Amino acid sequence: MEFVSGYRDPVLEYSELLFCWHRRYMKDYEGRLERPASHPQQEQKIRSLPHDASCWFLHVLHNDSIAFRPRLPQQQVRGSFYMDDALHYQDLETYLSLTNRETGAGDARADDVRHIKYLLIVVEETGAVLGIDFLMDTECSSNRVQYTCKLRAYHLLCQCMALPMDNGQSRRPLRVAIGDPPVHRFLVKNLSSLGVAVKKTPMRGWASCANYVFSAQTVQRCHVCRRRKFEVVLTPCDRCDAVLYCSNICKVQNWTKSPRDISHEFWCQKMKQFMQKEEALGELPFHFIKDVTSRSFDKEHFLSSRSLTGGYWAAESIHYHTRGLQDACQAWNMEGGRGEPLLKDTDVLLRMQPKERLRSSLVSWKEYYNWRGLSLNNPVAALLTYPLTIYYIICELVPQHFPEVNILKKQSLKIHIASAGAEYHNILLFWELAVLMPHVLLELVFVGSDLPAEDDERSFIIHKKGSEVVCSHVTYEDSDRGLRGINVKVHARPYHTLQVAKPDLVIGFNSGFGLDDTWLSTLPRLQVMKVPAYFSECSQYSCEVDAQVVSVATGGLASPPILNPFRSPLRIVAADNNIPWYKNAFLFYLIYKCNQNNTKKHNTHPPSIAVHAPPPAIMVEASPQKKKNKVGRNQCRKK
Repeated sequence: MEFVSGYRDPVLEYSELLFCWHRRYMKDYEGRLERPASHPQQEQKIRSLPHDASCWFLHVLHNDSIAFRPRLPQQQVRGSFYMDDALHYQDLETYLSLTNRETGAGDARADDVRHIKYLLIVVEETGAVLGIDFLMDTECSSNRVQYTCKLRAYHLLCQCMALPMDNGQSRRPLRVAIGDPPVHRFLVKNLSSLGVAVKKTPMRGWASCANYVFSAQTVQRCHVCRRRKFEVVLTPCDRCDAVLYCSNICKVQNWTKSPRDISHEFWCQKMKQFMQKEEALGELPFHFIKDVTSRSFDKEHFLSSRSLTGGYWAAESIHYHTRGLQDACQAWNMEGGRGEPLLKDTDVLLRMQPKERLRSSLVSWKEYYNWRGLSLNNPVAALLTYPLTIYYIICELVPQHFPEVNILKKQSLKIHIASAGAEYHNILLFWELAVLMPHVLLELVFVGSDLPAEDDERSFIIHKKGSEVVCSHVTYEDSDRGLRGINVKVHARPYHTLQVAKPDLVIGFNSGFGLDDTWLSTLPRLQVMKVPAYFSECSQYSCEVDAQVVSVATGGLASPPILNPFRSPLRIVAADNNIPWYKNAFLFYLIYKCNQNNTKKHNTHPPSIAVHAPPPAIMVEASPQKKKNKVGRNQCRKK
């Protein structure tokens, strides 16, 4: 896929931004980092910059334990430690490994281990990071480490004033707060010549105010050369307004890209149609909708300002994707205490029962919020988009597209959720399905190689225990006493390798067929089962790519995309395009090809797909004896 904004973990996007800024900083200060702080020409240029009324913070963070080791230095591209195929935090393991110098874990003594001794970071009062620098242990000799750190702190502040990493203009702060005492004493003398004041005493803590919030606003870049907005002037394509470029050279290069189906010439008209949905995607009833659907939306600032930084809300944050946080804060526990996966009114939501039963199916967030008694200022829709999307598919879409299934008359439903790693970590949220459909016995089967390997073949039940919603292992005693809840099974493997009973429905969230080769085997498996299969996507562009993959893999079709009324209201702001991305924004279903063409078309598949063809017992022609018996029976019927 040409654009992966809705699928790459935010921590990867943000780390790429940090290293891009740092490379520019090293380039601008090449040969100058060891010079004295006083530099008349530089001072004159900085003194001419306008003042920023907010306070800036300079932090000097010391690190003795964590280091990293490149696994494949020859694959480093553009100075980065990973290539474009890295979409998730775990993918970084292909390119580098973290080591612990104190415990010796992870080849900490290897010659190619790189240790960052000091990390210097400049942060604005609003929470935006303006620049970073780091000193490797090879740069920190014992007799000069303090002086080197002071000097680098001064140069870093100067670069942040001349070329701040955020989307703002060059500027200088009225005052700077500094945490490290030696650096503080050094900069009190040297920053005064720039017209920048330093707070009298070193700062304690991360910020000087209690209501400080972290910001990680997206900084746009050219789609072709990847240069950022702080380096060049970016303009969107004048035809579609979707793709960002820094020059005509980059525009022409992308327009004439080969093969043609990946060139912008091929996609431009389609992109123009996709952009026409931008306003419709933002038409949701929430009081905060104008902020969260803006092209400049800062999700980290939005969550931090509302204290939505823990529990299940952490999955929406950039911090969630670091391994340390995932290991330290599990999403849920079995019986031994589930922790606090939800916060404030979100936790109360699962505990409380609706005041009245549903008389008709819900088809909008406004109807759901009214039924649940929620304020339209509550952003819990960003979490509940997954169970509500399942509910909408069952109650509205399947009856329209697969009426022969009679899904609304079924008393029990088995639903397969494919490639469900992200959704599985938010497991308690699916209890809302039991509230919405109390008379249906639900079994959710989570399948995917991105699920935790230790949970493979696990079975448990989501149910009420007193006023709380918990997950419990299924036992014979539970079955005997008729414990009511949602049955859950986990299979940590690719979907096409699964050997279980046929489900009533298959659902995949934000699937991205073009980013995972296992779909080339999974889609033919679904073609054989011919079960209703629905998928959500982040954008119309993604739906278009998925339709191409479906055609190649099965010879079938994907339906036209359907705007999902229960999509997430939080926009995913892309770095290299203006396409509106939202989790579960659009839905489509698989249109299977006719049976009479199956054999001919299956033979054209690659060998890897043919391996997952239907079992031989289904395809083998009937024996002569069986044919003879069948002919005899037909003759009897005629007589």
